[in-house]
Amino acid sequence: MSEKKVGKRLLTWVLVLVMTLSLLPLNVLADETAPSGNVKYGTIGEDGKWTETPNDTGTNNNTGITGVKSVSKTAKPTTDKNGNIISNQYDVTLKVELEQTTSTTPPGAAATALVLDCSGSMKYCMQDAHTHDSTCYEQIKTECTKENNQKHWKKNLISGQYSHRDRFPCVNEGGTYYFYKQGALICTKTEGHVHNDSCGANGNSRMDAAKKASIDFLKVYSGFAATDFNENGSLKSSAADKSLSRYVAVIRFSDALDNDPSWVDVSTVNGYTQAFEAIVNARAEGGTNLDAGLRKASDLMEVSPIAGISAKNVIALTDGEPTFYQYYYDGIWYDKGWYTGGQGNYCDTDTYNTTKQSATTLKSKSVELYTVCFSAVGEKMKNGWTYRNGWTYWNTTVDRYLATEIATDANHAKTAKTADELNTVFAAITDTIVSGLNSGTVTDRLPAGVTFKNGIPDGFTSENGAYKWELSGAKGTGENGKTVYTYTTTYTVTIDPETAVADKDGYVPLNGKTTLTVEGASVDFPIPAGKVTSNTMTLTATSYTGKYDGGAHGGEITNPDGATLTYQTKDKDGDWTAATSTAPTLTDVGKIDVKVTAEKKGYETKSAEYTIEVTKRDVTLTSASDEKVYDGDPLTKHEVTVTGDGFVEGEGATYSVTGTATNVSDTQASNNTFTYTPNGNTQADNYNITTENGTLTITPKQVTIKVNDAEKVFGEDDPTFTGTVPPDLINAGDLGEITYVRTNTDVEAVGTYSNVLNAQYTDNPNYKVIVEKGSFEIKTATSGASLTAQGGEWTYDGKSHTVSVSGADGYTIYYKVGDADWTTDAPSVTDVTEGLVTVSVKATKVGYTDLTCDNVTLKINPKAVTITVADKSKIVGENDPEFTGTVAGLVDENDLGTITYVRTNTGVETAGIYSNVLDAQYTENSNYTVKVMKGDFTITEKQPTTKYADVEVRYYKDSVTDVDDGNFLTKIVMRDQVVGNQIDLGFPLIDANQPYGYKPGVQVDGTHTVIEGENVINILYTKLGTIQLGDFIFKNFESRYGASTEETFYAYATVTPISAYELEQPTEQPIEPEQSDEPEQPAAPEQPAAPEQPAAPEQPAAPEQPAAPEQPAAPEQSAAPEQPAAPEQQPVIEVIDSLTLDAGLVQCEGSVTLKAGYSNSKQFTFEEISLRAGKYYVEVYERDDGNDNVVYDDTTYSFTLTVNEDGTYSASNFAFCAEGNGKFVPMENATKVEFTNEYTYRRPHHPRPKPTVEIEDDDALGLNTTDHFAYIVGYGNGEVRPQNNITRAEVATIFFRLLTDDVRDENLTKTNRYSDVAATSWYNTAVSTLSSMGIITGYPDGTFRPNAAITRAEFAAIAARFDSNGDKTTAKFSDIATHWAKDEISIAYNNGWINGYPNGTFGPQRDITRAETMTLVNRVLNRQPETENDLLPNMVTWTDNANPNAWYYLAVQEATNSHYYKFKTNSKYEKWTELRETRDWTLLEK
Repeated sequence: MSEKKVGKRLLTWVLVLVMTLSLLPLNVLADETAPSGNVKYGTIGEDGKWTETPNDTGTNNNTGITGVKSVSKTAKPTTDKNGNIISNQYDVTLKVELEQTTSTTPPGAAATALVLDCSGSMKYCMQDAHTHDSTCYEQIKTECTKENNQKHWKKNLISGQYSHRDRFPCVNEGGTYYFYKQGALICTKTEGHVHNDSCGANGNSRMDAAKKASIDFLKVYSGFAATDFNENGSLKSSAADKSLSRYVAVIRFSDALDNDPSWVDVSTVNGYTQAFEAIVNARAEGGTNLDAGLRKASDLMEVSPIAGISAKNVIALTDGEPTFYQYYYDGIWYDKGWYTGGQGNYCDTDTYNTTKQSATTLKSKSVELYTVCFSAVGEKMKNGWTYRNGWTYWNTTVDRYLATEIATDANHAKTAKTADELNTVFAAITDTIVSGLNSGTVTDRLPAGVTFKNGIPDGFTSENGAYKWELSGAKGTGENGKTVYTYTTTYTVTIDPETAVADKDGYVPLNGKTTLTVEGASVDFPIPAGKVTSNTMTLTATSYTGKYDGGAHGGEITNPDGATLTYQTKDKDGDWTAATSTAPTLTDVGKIDVKVTAEKKGYETKSAEYTIEVTKRDVTLTSASDEKVYDGDPLTKHEVTVTGDGFVEGEGATYSVTGTATNVSDTQASNNTFTYTPNGNTQADNYNITTENGTLTITPKQVTIKVNDAEKVFGEDDPTFTGTVPPDLINAGDLGEITYVRTNTDVEAVGTYSNVLNAQYTDNPNYKVIVEKGSFEIKTATSGASLTAQGGEWTYDGKSHTVSVSGADGYTIYYKVGDADWTTDAPSVTDVTEGLVTVSVKATKVGYTDLTCDNVTLKINPKAVTITVADKSKIVGENDPEFTGTVAGLVDENDLGTITYVRTNTGVETAGIYSNVLDAQYTENSNYTVKVMKGDFTITEKQPTTKYADVEVRYYKDSVTDVDDGNFLTKIVMRDQVVGNQIDLGFPLIDANQPYGYKPGVQVDGTHTVIEGENVINILYTKLGTIQLGDFIFKNFESRYGASTEETFYAYATVTPISAYELEQPTEQPIEPEQSDEPEQPAAPEQPAAPEQPAAPEQPAAPEQPAAPEQPAAPEQSAAPEQPAAPEQQPVIEVIDSLTLDAGLVQCEGSVTLKAGYSNSKQFTFEEISLRAGKYYVEVYERDDGNDNVVYDDTTYSFTLTVNEDGTYSASNFAFCAEGNGKFVPMENATKVEFTNEYTYRRPHHPRPKPTVEIEDDDALGLNTTDHFAYIVGYGNGEVRPQNNITRAEVATIFFRLLTDDVRDENLTKTNRYSDVAATSWYNTAVSTLSSMGIITGYPDGTFRPNAAITRAEFAAIAARFDSNGDKTTAKFSDIATHWAKDEISIAYNNGWINGYPNGTFGPQRDITRAETMTLVNRVLNRQPETENDLLPNMVTWTDNANPNAWYYLAVQEATNSHYYKFKTNSKYEKWTELRETRDWTLLEK
């Protein structure tokens, strides 16, 4: 063995020993000789067998070899952490003591290169050795803030060196500031510490520590005595050469090599001094070029004077990752030679690989390469280098890089964080190199069945089945003039009981032959043997018990140890049979006992017993049961069913079934008898078979004898009674002769006697006879008289009204009101409070039947009374005038008490027109419905500039007479007409030359000039034709006078003057305060959404969502809601024509014109006509013209109806029917037929580009204007919160719900582009769908802002986009000219959906409330009841919408109730007909 090898191993095992001893249990360290209970010692002879030597304790103190003091190998059982012995596991301790004569000069020549890092970071102070130099800090602060000094280092492209220090005195490198002055590093600042270059007076920098450790190495390595050195490590002048050939080369590196190193013999005074000075003169600056140092060391290993020395070592110390490397350049622009490459501030790929290759080259020259990672332990390499540990990649650190890529092996890679640790590391390396020159090699082996528990121990090598341990690195101790080197290692072995060879006592040698060889001489170690413990055998046997199934069965054996199994069974005497390797099985019914035995080397033998038992199958055989009604034929049933466990597949039986039954008397339990025979392959012993007979049942046949009803007049003999004989008897005569009799022959009084006519027959058990008994009536005589009664309804007139009766001469008339008693006094009604009185009428006469008629009703209806309060005015500053009015319709002028007229806004005195502030006060009277036409009160400025007048025009027929004589037709009041202007009276120019009743001197041209004072305008005549004035239409009246007669009209006009004033016409809303700081508008109008829908309402702005999600509100309202004219009437439900038929009219003709999508040939069928609330409806549909336009046909359906004198009728082309009990039946006594056209909106489903809501008129196509579903459902506490604001998400949800189903389905999506609308948001589907349609667009920043309040402009924009072809003529508002939503606001205004404020503004940026939203949505959809009477009493109501006089009351009720409806005649308003189901919106919004 070379000295180099000896030096290589010594330190390694010293460290391993230290680590091992620290982990061993205390008892192992205290007593190396194992207790004798589990361990014996012996030797292994030439034959390889182990022989016990009873007195051997495992230690040989007399080896007979010079230099070997003792060898020992001891063992102890391994214990767990609780001190329990682990079976078949031993801790083996190997110990060698070498000794040599004490000498001050260790023998042997050696060559060692010290490769020292001199980079700038070596100047850093050691941990906790920083000095805080305020002067240095101020230099950094001053210099490093100068713009010219905030530069990065500059690299010279040719030399590869950084040249920043003279030009850039302050450098920031990785968070550390370096300050240079005249090229010298003065101080640094890192992580809050200011570091002085000298690290204080004590010299505590990394470089100081490296110098001290290197000098200590020289002192030991050189061979000089301790007394030869000065305190600083230099040689005293008295020192003399030792000439031991101990060569050292000091190699310093930073960016590149820092010196020109060569070999010097440090065992000479001159050589030691040169090496000492090379270390002391090292300075820290620049980068880290470890590659340059390793390359130089590699070059030096091949030169004189060390070429012949075998013990060659390199100690490379560095404090960081390499950042430079050397490369050879053979180029054109530069001379050939070595140059520096690399990034300078981290280890790039080239640096990493080149440095690794230089280390590999160096190690290939039989050099022991030690690395020392100083102050960089755990520091990650900046380029993200990784290493793999198993399947995991870890970030490579500097110390790991040196250990895996640079050092000879992991044992040669050392780390140190402090100066003390660095001294220890260098001392250990020094010992390895200089103290183990006289060591040896231990060869160890393991016998069969014994293995290392944790693999080959550290420090051992494997060669041809043997393990070698090279002794090196031990530190000697003085003893009796000798130096003793002790080498110890401990490892754990495991015995495999299956393969290990034990002696008769069960001991197995823990090692093979173990030999120590020192300089050619060898000695064997004692060999310990450990007690082997057999493995525990696992054997389980599970018995089998099961019913016979035709298969072979055995027990279930579990033996995971893979032992050999044998089986035995018990014979009839109970003895076990001979063992066999075949496991027994059982097929047929029976039971056997089995014992299984498991045997395997190294395991204890085990046996287990179990049973195999096959039991019988339970089988039940049942013949079928059956039943039938008696028919004279025998009943049989031959099927047999098998139940229970059943037969095994392929086995079974054959059956013979003999049971039969014909008559009811044959029915007996279990009468379907049978027998069975097992099949040839079926062993009966394998089954328990039970038989059960079925039952054949004959039930009686049911027949019916019907006895016919009979009658006679009182006093006559009984007639012959008859009946019907059952036609379905099996045999004629089965019931004998059937006769019919009356059972109450003793009764002769007038009356009807039920079930007194019976049948007599012969009983037969085969039949169940049902007799439908007949009734017998004894009638009284009739006179032919009849009774007629008539009630009625009367408008209150102060008089008494009663029933009128006719017919029934000679009869006594009785009356009854409700459940009261009959009386001969006729009831009457006078007042409304008496309500509806229902009267029953009958007439009686002895000997005759009573005469009756339908009930009649009596009712007094309240009389309509109108109190008209006269408009009044005054000039500002005057007292109020006397307020007056007129009363029309009272029966008695005192019925309402004293009527007084008052002004309700008495506190107002500013100029203006105050509508409906003049009211009337009176005493309530239930006999009247009083309508007060409130008057307006006008306060004018004192100097009016314009006079106005109210013009009342009255129209008459034959003459200008009293209003109540039938000549009065109508009147019209035109208010606020400018005096002097002309007004149109509605009739054409009259030709003075017409002959029909023309009165000379009286003619007009249809106009009149407004003047002050009362005056008669005109009396005029007109021909046949139509006069239209406003909404009032006069049509032909020629049927009354004949075809040639012209109708005469008179007109009388009264002009009532009012005081002159400047009249300002207000719009529908008062002015709200202007809003400052209007929000910035998006490029495209922002679109809101609909109400938020949590499980329970958690947001006041968004109503709670119960079964269907909460719905926000409607029309836009300011301080007082803006109330425009109601929208144009939609043709959803329209009464087209009606006809009144009077009894006695012989014949009438008429026609009905309907808007329909059918051809003219279409005729109605009964199924298309429905009766609703007394009206007859025909349901028709819109159709599509192929271009997505809705069109109609104007189809006329004609009919002819004849009404007879008695009220009956006949019809052609049409049948008038009523709906009753789900069927249509002819109507009776029809007096009026009213037709209503009700169409259903069914938009055709055609693919189209999005958005799919473009229309050509002012309808909001794409929205469901037909079905009036509730789109708001309120909160769980009974509130709807109309005055709250509404959010953008809520409005989006409202319009999403109001889409037609086909438009919603075509555009439905849950994907959107908004950053603040998540897929899980309750409003996501609504916002995503409307966004995909282009109805809402969001903000330019990519947000939607769902919880922001919505403004009037944003709402108008959403609504207008449902009418993309709408009229964009700019609306009159003064504040929208430059607004982003100008066009949308104009479309909504021109459609009548929105209005502005009296001051001419629209207020686009004002927030909109829930009540405003509901009002505006209802306008868009044409959903508008006119009064509270148009609603239904059982509708949903709200605690905060209980005042019918609130401006938003009707809008809220319309939005929150699902209902059917119809449009009122000639009106744009709707009337509810019945409530309907509320749609569950949550299903659409998921």
